[in-house]
Amino acid sequence: MGCGAFGIGGLLVGVALTVWLGSMALSGSTGGDRGSQRPKGTSDVSSLDSTIDDLSSPVPGLEPSGATLVAPDGLAASGDLQLTGTNLSPGPLDVSTCLAATDAPACDPTTTVTVTVGGDGRLAAAVPIHRVITIDGTAYDCAARAGACLLFGQRPDNPLDTGLPASLSFAPDLPPVDAVAPPG
Repeated sequence: MGCGAFGIGGLLVGVALTVWLGSMALSGSTGGDRGSQRPKGTSDVSSLDSTIDDLSSPVPGLEPSGATLVAPDGLAASGDLQLTGTNLSPGPLDVSTCLAATDAPACDPTTTVTVTVGGDGRLAAAVPIHRVITIDGTAYDCAARAGACLLFGQRPDNPLDTGLPASLSFAPDLPPVDAVAPPG
């Protein structure tokens, strides 16, 4: 029975010591006359110089709020389309033709072209039309219905960029092709 009492007393001393050490760490006090010094591993927030204005400015490689990409309606089976964009971050933008009804962009990598957004955040670029795209060995006809495919613009080498879509709508009287209709 004496061993049990010693075990409980030791446990209480251990808990009290843990609480005291934890409070010392959280308060930043290191004891003695060094108590006013900041513990290692902390940063001085007053050294940050960012402002609200900095947060509303475009971040290179990421699109600001309100950024859009637009492709014209009634596309032909081949040729170029005039892709436009506004409120974009300046710099290069990779544009690919992708299936629209997928959770993550399923794009045909052979359709990717790089265009450049101007310093004013506007884009006006001729981009090749791809009516048929191939995803995982299956050929899909983007003209099967309006919005079956889209152009997807994404910043190269930036894993944080979520990308911007531009819906594709082909002319309704195009002849059939040897490809399946996209899902959706």
